[in-house]
Amino acid sequence: MSAEENKLLVAWEQVHGRRSAAAAVLDTRGSVQRTFSDIEAEAVMMAAGPLGELRHSCVVGIQLGNHPSWPAVLLACWRRGLVALPLERSISAQEREAALQVCHAGALVLDDAASVTVSQRSHDPVDWGGHVPVLLKLTSGTTAAPRAIRFRSAQLLADCEQICDTMGITAADLNFGVIPVSHSYGFSNLLTPLLARGVPLIMSRDRMPRAVLDDLARAAPVAQRVL
Repeated sequence: MSAEENKLLVAWEQVHGRRSAAAAVLDTRGSVQRTFSDIEAEAVMMAAGPLGELRHSCVVGIQLGNHPSWPAVLLACWRRGLVALPLERSISAQEREAALQVCHAGALVLDDAASVTVSQRSHDPVDWGGHVPVLLKLTSGTTAAPRAIRFRSAQLLADCEQICDTMGITAADLNFGVIPVSHSYGFSNLLTPLLARGVPLIMSRDRMPRAVLDDLARAAPVAQRVL
């Protein structure tokens, strides 16, 4: 799938054009971590740099927790025609390796205290049969073995539009994200509304009950929805 055919990228270009200087990702103290322009610049850098070496339709595991670089990494993958595979931070190294092998991932994106890194992996190419997805969502099903569900951009965009239209969510709102954005619910309710509708979000990275309560108390005057 080319960048021109990715409906989420088309929606992002419109959002970025309208809200370039606006805050997109904030921390729980209200500090702006990324504007929409920052996300665009970071995505361009990632696509031209570490992700630019990967083959079209390659699967890329992304294990970043609730890191502010998540939107940019996702955009960079899509612009390179790569298939994003969100991985939750809480899974063990063994579980992660099993997921990467099942999905024939050719790269893994991680973060440390200083930066986001991309490491390539040996893998068998996937024959997508002419229908390259933009995202794989993992499910254990009933067997506890990881299984991947394919999504194309039109499906993700339709899901985002259904959520936003049904709940009346607009760019005037602000989401407070406690749930991991790598989780299916967090991805569809936080990341895609940000990219396709320009809905900014507060990215929480501490899920201890007391920390969540304290963060909510600080964010209460501005956050309209908590996930």
